Amino acid sequence: AAAGRPAISFACDGAHEVIADGKNGWVVPMRDTAAVRDRMAQLLEDAALRASFGVAARANVNESWTVEAMVAQIDDLYRRLLA
Repeated sequence: AAAGRPAISFACDGAHEVIADGKNGWVVPMRDTAAVRDRMAQLLEDAALRASFGVAARANVNESWTVEAMVAQIDDLYRRLLA
């Protein structure tokens, strides 16, 4: 995502934190290799889709995964745990 590339992931812990399904990549059901194959083929065939997903992926990283954003999330977590 940070490299401006779309991602395809199985639906495992953390996948939805990085991938907004259908916006910057896809999250497919666990062990559904046919879904991975189909999504990869779709990306290979559609340069505009690859580009738009890539732009969205990089924007997500730049907004959500900065040091400042992560520190704010950790601070929020600690505040909720101590409340």
